Amino acid sequence: MLQPEQIKEFRLKLGLTQKEFSGILGIGIATLNRYENGALQTEAQDRLIQAMEQPENIIQFLESRPGVLTAEARQRVFLALQGDDENYADLLKKIIETLGSYPPTIMSGFKRFNPDKFFEMIKLLCYPEGVVKTKLNKLLFYVDFKYFKENGASITGARYAHAPHGPIPDEFDTWLTALSDWLKQIRVDEQPFGDCLGEVFISSTADTSLFASSELECIDLVKKRFRYYTATQTKEYSHQEKGYQETRNGKLISYEYAMELSI
Repeated sequence: MLQPEQIKEFRLKLGLTQKEFSGILGIGIATLNRYENGALQTEAQDRLIQAMEQPENIIQFLESRPGVLTAEARQRVFLALQGDDENYADLLKKIIETLGSYPPTIMSGFKRFNPDKFFEMIKLLCYPEGVVKTKLNKLLFYVDFKYFKENGASITGARYAHAPHGPIPDEFDTWLTALSDWLKQIRVDEQPFGDCLGEVFISSTADTSLFASSELECIDLVKKRFRYYTATQTKEYSHQEKGYQETRNGKLISYEYAMELSI
């Protein structure tokens, strides 16, 4: 069985607090604390912890229990799983296979998720001026939903969910981490917004070869439509969409609502 120092070492390797790790294990913080300080864990808990040492297992677990960690904590885990050798390609492939291998239904705009197109669309929207994260979420939503409205299918196959600040791509923090921290294809700058600093995502290059001309026209139209909108104005605009108003927080927004889109 794992020794107390091994359990603690594994938790710290994942970048998790005792509260976060105990949530994954389904035990109390006090129980985990005892395990890390010499108490003997159950055989079932020992098997679970050892299983979590395989990246594909913890990815699958987090997919099946999306509420067990915050988006920020999930991001920490994925970064930790990247490993010291920075072999992100294998890890990213596993994450895409786990989080992006859903069937092409109305929830994805009748397309399979295409990570290459999704990543490239982010870069196109962030080129060259850069976009605040909150606004970027909405631009992606409007591009995919508008294209579905006019063509009967989405561009990227991404799914979108109801979040407090408006529609957001499902697993967006994971994909953004991959694009910025692993692939290094966009950079994050802190810029002043009034009395606060905000993160702006900027791309220095943008490849259009993956897209049909009609898809590029849609991307360009949405960029121009919201060019002079602030993040707050874009958020408030998206809150008026029927698809947003008729879904609850955390629930996916069906592309059926694209027919009611305001642009």
